[in-house]
Amino acid sequence: MMAQTNILDFRAPVNESADDALRGVWKDFIGSVAGIGKGIYHSDIEMNSVLNHNLVLVHSLLMNTSHYRELVNSSFRRLTRTKNWGWKAVYEDELGKTGLFSVYKNAPVPLHDHPGTRGAMMVVEGEVEVERFTLKEEYRRRNESGLVELQRCDKKVLKPYDVTWFGPDQCNVHGMQALTEQCVMLKVQLLQMKAERSWYFPVFSFEQDQEVLSARRIVSRYL
Repeated sequence: MMAQTNILDFRAPVNESADDALRGVWKDFIGSVAGIGKGIYHSDIEMNSVLNHNLVLVHSLLMNTSHYRELVNSSFRRLTRTKNWGWKAVYEDELGKTGLFSVYKNAPVPLHDHPGTRGAMMVVEGEVEVERFTLKEEYRRRNESGLVELQRCDKKVLKPYDVTWFGPDQCNVHGMQALTEQCVMLKVQLLQMKAERSWYFPVFSFEQDQEVLSARRIVSRYL
């Protein structure tokens, strides 16, 4: 378990900015995310518990700040949108970044990756279905478009305060679709190595193994 004394002892004044509030918890908090895939957790259940505790706590502390509260409230408003998903940055430094990620009904986010990094997301409002895969090892070092195989991790429906995560090698490919008109998530991600990210578009077959998905990988510097 990660040390959490600083997190539990921290109190954010009402008039403090979101940036200032995060400085009080950031290193301990980012440490729990950095532990994904490093073997410091005894099980996925323990890891999910720690990530959930920290994300709920950070969200609760930040809701005491007017800046973050306004970001959350503006994310909840059903405004005319020009994109299939939205991102509102909250904080970023040399360790990582955090922000609010919004997805919308009937606008699914295709399967995509986060090369070499770790991250976690917690639903703040709405419901979302998240499908996670692990890119098979023989394809990880090939930074090129083409057919690949993905090993299924899981497919879950997440409700408020439920958490999902991705690691550098495990469950690093995911896609999602909102089941409500809008779903807002608090997302935390370590800074990733300089590598082009990719989209993954399934190639369906009647004979396809349910646990292994064939997909066409499209490397994209614009993702």
